[in-house]
Amino acid sequence: MKKISLFFSFFWCIWSVQAQGNLKFETLFHDFGQISGIQEIEYPFVLKNVGATPIRIRQVQSDCACLSSVHNSEAILPNASDTILVKYSPYRAGHFSKKFVVLTNGKSGAYELTIKGFIEPKSANKLYEFKYPKGQLLFKRKYLNFGTIGMNTPVSRKFEVYNPNDESVVFTGKVTTPEHIGLFFDSTHIVPPKETRFLVVTYDPTKQSQSGYLQESVTMFTKGEPNVAIPMTVSIHLINRKSRYSKKTKQKGKYSSKVIPKKSVEIKLQKDTTSIDSLSQEHLQKSTDSLQVVDTSKVNVAPYAQIRLSEQNQNLGDIYPNMTVSTEFEIFNDGAKPLEIEDIVGSKNCTIKKGIIEPIPTGKSRIIVVEIIQSVKKGEQIATFTIFSNDPKQPRLQGKILVNIVSEK
Repeated sequence: MKKISLFFSFFWCIWSVQAQGNLKFETLFHDFGQISGIQEIEYPFVLKNVGATPIRIRQVQSDCACLSSVHNSEAILPNASDTILVKYSPYRAGHFSKKFVVLTNGKSGAYELTIKGFIEPKSANKLYEFKYPKGQLLFKRKYLNFGTIGMNTPVSRKFEVYNPNDESVVFTGKVTTPEHIGLFFDSTHIVPPKETRFLVVTYDPTKQSQSGYLQESVTMFTKGEPNVAIPMTVSIHLINRKSRYSKKTKQKGKYSSKVIPKKSVEIKLQKDTTSIDSLSQEHLQKSTDSLQVVDTSKVNVAPYAQIRLSEQNQNLGDIYPNMTVSTEFEIFNDGAKPLEIEDIVGSKNCTIKKGIIEPIPTGKSRIIVVEIIQSVKKGEQIATFTIFSNDPKQPRLQGKILVNIVSEK
């Protein structure tokens, strides 16, 4: 009798565990092996409810911001299968081993899933170094930056590019540039897979008349179906090196465009509404005593915050439809008090990508980045933005960007 009782007790325990639901995974471990690159990787863990009642996954926990997961929030019916998709965003080269904890409302409660692998250092370093995708290639910087050069000095720069693909990238030889900018590649016109090559860009400021901070659009094309455009932006600061620049405005080798006026003195009479003819001898003596010798380099400084744009109009030239084009404007404070930028509002086709939060001190400047949202319609397009500041004389200052949208040849 006792044996029968024990048998039924054991059977009841098994049935009660299954009645509460139980998950069975095809595997609790996955090895990715060697991985080229630092792109996000993922793996689906397959599971099945082998219990007699529905079971629900309450949560999938992880201890790293580099981990994420996707799972079904609905109850899993008996004998039904499902998956938990785990994802890992590598942040460094070398070996990794990461764990996920799956919490359920079933009898077993929790399950531990493990992933491991190895990130190849060479590929990892390249993708860290080349962060900006343009067409089929990766670039180290967002812009092709020339820095500061003189107005009469043609220059050239080499820019390294990386091909992250499994096939070679081949240039067609077709380029779209202004007359004063040249784009050149080596004679092979090929960037092999997982390798780097150099792009040579020349800039001849003698062939154009603008100065200051400029950003100009250029495009190269690679073979494909259709050909793939690689839009790039050349960023440069053109100055007239013969100008007289203030030593006070020189910072880390960069100069503002403010020219020092020739030193001179002037007689400044205190403001008085009395006419000269009606001045008494006593009043004339008082006025003469108030004469001041003033350096004119300080006379023009306004006693309030005074805003000035490096240029209120920029012409970015020809661009193709649906291209992303951004440019920089420099905001100066020529006044005696800090300049506070209260807001920068763009037109419908203009977005402010980088604004200004802190006040601009006297004699200093800050950069804003403006992005143009192109229309598919061909022809000239104008984008504007308005700067609201605490300049009492000019509380609203507008900047304008001109582009010409052309068809791709």
